[in-house]
Amino acid sequence: MTARERAVLAFRLALALGVWLASVLLHRLVSDAVGEPVATPWGAIRPIDYTTEAAAAGLLAALIALGRAARHGGARRATWSLWGLLLALMVACHLALVTIDIEVIHYPQYALVAVLLAQALDPRRHRRPLLEVVLISVALSTVDEAVQYLHLMRDARYFDFNDLALNQLGTLAGLLWHYGFPRASRGAPAAKRLLLRVLLIGAGVCAATAGGLVYAGALVVHPQAPITQEDTVRLAGGLRVVLQWSPDIYNAWRPSRSGGTYFVIGPLPWLALLLATMLATWLVERRLRGATMRLRLGALSIMRRFAAHGVRAGVGAKETIAILGGTGDLGTGLAMRWARAGHRIVIGSRTLEKAEKAVAQLERIRPRSAPDQYAAMTNPDAAGAGEIVVLTVPAAYQIATLESVRAGLAGKILIDVTVPLVPPRVGTVQLPSPGSAGQRAQDLLGRGVRVVTAFQNVAAHLLKQDVAIECDVLVCGNQRAARQRVVALAEAAGMAAWHAGPIENSAAAEALTSVLIQINRRHKIAHSGIKIVGQAH
Repeated sequence: MTARERAVLAFRLALALGVWLASVLLHRLVSDAVGEPVATPWGAIRPIDYTTEAAAAGLLAALIALGRAARHGGARRATWSLWGLLLALMVACHLALVTIDIEVIHYPQYALVAVLLAQALDPRRHRRPLLEVVLISVALSTVDEAVQYLHLMRDARYFDFNDLALNQLGTLAGLLWHYGFPRASRGAPAAKRLLLRVLLIGAGVCAATAGGLVYAGALVVHPQAPITQEDTVRLAGGLRVVLQWSPDIYNAWRPSRSGGTYFVIGPLPWLALLLATMLATWLVERRLRGATMRLRLGALSIMRRFAAHGVRAGVGAKETIAILGGTGDLGTGLAMRWARAGHRIVIGSRTLEKAEKAVAQLERIRPRSAPDQYAAMTNPDAAGAGEIVVLTVPAAYQIATLESVRAGLAGKILIDVTVPLVPPRVGTVQLPSPGSAGQRAQDLLGRGVRVVTAFQNVAAHLLKQDVAIECDVLVCGNQRAARQRVVALAEAAGMAAWHAGPIENSAAAEALTSVLIQINRRHKIAHSGIKIVGQAH
């Protein structure tokens, strides 16, 4: 990290902490101000009486902003689903845990703090330190509520774990605002989670300290009898901190200041909510980092997955790649290069005879490096056998082929190399109605299959030759982890590859093929390609 980057980090952290501190110090002032009448041309009004209207206006503005962000980002369905879940949790907490409507101020307060922390810790949005932000926010909100309880809010009757829960929801809203509708970017090296380790150790130390204080009697959760406010910080001549003035406040329903009742949660239920929040954050973070969110139960399944990941990471075992329509030049060329990299290759075709002939040809060009490196199958069987499936059929057969192999694609990555060329005008861009062949495949197969498009602009005959390929590969798909695996496969085949965004962007890569055909014809070039140039920052 350069001196300038350290200075920017320090400034952003100071800004986040400054905003938080200002909100803490202004807490009581704002609470008092919104309850006082304000003179207006329409008479005196109290802002607190219009909390619902202000919250509705804020929600409408947020939805408009999110709609604009959704147009330029990816993972729309997942992001909207998370927003819907978060809004439902906010409504449930508002109905059950809030004593007065003005408490909704906790959401934007800690959402802003979370965004500022995320910008400070992850300025390029590569690391996505969601858990770190959650833990820092919990620490800050705990200090916030302690200040309110012990100093600024002397009329408080209990340490407000309800507000801590609202602060957590605000933090999650800020993180979802910052990282939702993700935009694709070229991968960054994995960062060591040193800060997370420090925070987790600190949280453990704090929890152990709090438990020790409770055991020693210095921190009293349930007093034996009601006490006065003055005694909440000093009992029996010694320093004691009491979290409630009466033994029956926590985990009970109490009258609300806005009418009705609300539930007061105690430290243990709040701790359970915190752990649930951390688990949910971890799952979403894994999804953003590209890991699957499926949790398969059963010891055997877990052991198999662990062993598979261990083998791949530890001893470099290669994936089985099934190439549907692998009897043509493009499929054969990719098969040759991936076989040279050590992958097991399954050639699929509409008939087993054609697949077997292609495997025999492949073996003559590049002999097996292992007895089971090559296999010939029909397309449906090949799709089921491959860990990664590649579709290299002409555009006219794309849909029919995918429908015939759909069952074998569930949960897998499909690399679709389809280019929607329509003879005889192959030099003219003619994209299908969904916008691209890749989008058409994703729409057909649904979310259960991760469709990634690539290799549309690579000359097939070059793939079959033992030469360096200078052109670059554009990789499009809705899931970054899937794109990254295809980038790695392209590099294994001797080509440079780039994350090119969501599946909608496949239209640009597919259209380029017709452009390159025109360039080849006009300028008498055997195989033009594209090259991404630029300067790293």
